[in-house]
Amino acid sequence: MLWGLVLVVLFNLGSSRRDTAKTLSEFAQPSWHWSAASLLRLARAHLCDDESSRLYLIYAGAALGRPVDTIYLRTTEQWLEIFLQIAGGASPKLPPVAPITRPLVPYRDYLVEYPPGFFLWVLPPAWLTDHPLGYALIFSLWMALLLSLALILAQRIALPVFGCSQSLLPGALAAVLCLGTVCTHRYDAAIALLLSAALLFCIQDRGLLSGAALGLAVASKGAPLLVAPLFLLYLIRQQRYRTLRFALLGGLVTFGLVVFPFYALAGSRLGDAVRYHTLRPLQIESTWAALTGLLAPPGAVRVAFTFGARSLLGPFAERFAHAATPAILVGLGTCYGFVGRRLWAARDSAAQQRYLVCGVLAALTIFMVFGKVFSPQYLVWILPLGVLVSIAQSRAERGIFLAVIALTQLIYPIVYRLADYPLFALEPWALSLVLVRNLLLLLWAVKILARAGYATVSAP
Repeated sequence: MLWGLVLVVLFNLGSSRRDTAKTLSEFAQPSWHWSAASLLRLARAHLCDDESSRLYLIYAGAALGRPVDTIYLRTTEQWLEIFLQIAGGASPKLPPVAPITRPLVPYRDYLVEYPPGFFLWVLPPAWLTDHPLGYALIFSLWMALLLSLALILAQRIALPVFGCSQSLLPGALAAVLCLGTVCTHRYDAAIALLLSAALLFCIQDRGLLSGAALGLAVASKGAPLLVAPLFLLYLIRQQRYRTLRFALLGGLVTFGLVVFPFYALAGSRLGDAVRYHTLRPLQIESTWAALTGLLAPPGAVRVAFTFGARSLLGPFAERFAHAATPAILVGLGTCYGFVGRRLWAARDSAAQQRYLVCGVLAALTIFMVFGKVFSPQYLVWILPLGVLVSIAQSRAERGIFLAVIALTQLIYPIVYRLADYPLFALEPWALSLVLVRNLLLLLWAVKILARAGYATVSAP
């Protein structure tokens, strides 16, 4: 009941965007009066989180030919021109976009920064309503269902792999409360479900379903591709070559079924989504942005809203941005090598399965910590499995994991919305908060990998 109340009720009690802006504006004034009513207004403002769902509705509505707000419906060239103006320090000029009179083709008629599988998750609520508030509610309920299913699958992994008979529900409830509304207000709950499904089916020797789940995850987000080598290593070590062939078949067919229709309609413009992310500057919550802000001389970098997020611009920031890809490659190579050696050294099948699960979590963590972008919703990908591993290992891992996600909610939306915008002003304490969160997440990944070979379950 508590799980349902949090995901279904609490996370949908946020005030409207207009009321939230009004509340935060009044809160910043010396005349703000503390009372039960004002505390309730602040709480509802904190829970307001419909920016992404509004964007999802626009993208889905345009594909359906609905008369949605066209401000975000621009081609890649138009967006890059706008971003170029921002990089040059000018205020971007947003020419009007013609009203929608027919269904538009994603990627061809307007840039979508997400892979094609994204539409599988955002279109169903759009079929039911085109009202922004109604869409936000239905979408949140849809994601709450997917996150609950992901937790159920993680629970099915717990006993046979980790020897953990404890219910994951209390830990998961604490985790979603620490992370906040991003758990259900972004489509990343779908990725959590698919990753849990891919691991469970792989462990159960159901290669076709495991490959299909991972292929759909890649088609929906892209980043899960980074964990595919770990599945390959595990199946080779287990000598499950038939399962491996079926997994490859399931993954490729599922990925193709999702992506090919969009390629048939948009052609090479489908690659603009990849190009978009390769051109992104340092997002304010990334490790590199925190280091840049702390080390840059005064005036060497500036913060601007570009590529859909607050980002750091300037030559000094670009030098750090160039380090992101090599760091990810080195980190992933280290992770693959460590997991591979431990897989071949482990004689126990359950121990090999634990290295697979922990390796998947570590690989995704490396992407988050060393990438140019670290959005808070990324942590939803690893939330169900992260709760499982943290409970199955020790109190230290559990405490670090909860601290990471609690700091994430402190950073977004709390620090984001403070009246003096300390993070955007590159205040050292705010940047240090980001850096500590990211380093703690990396520490957690190292610890769970180091302990993956042990089946000892921590005390409740």
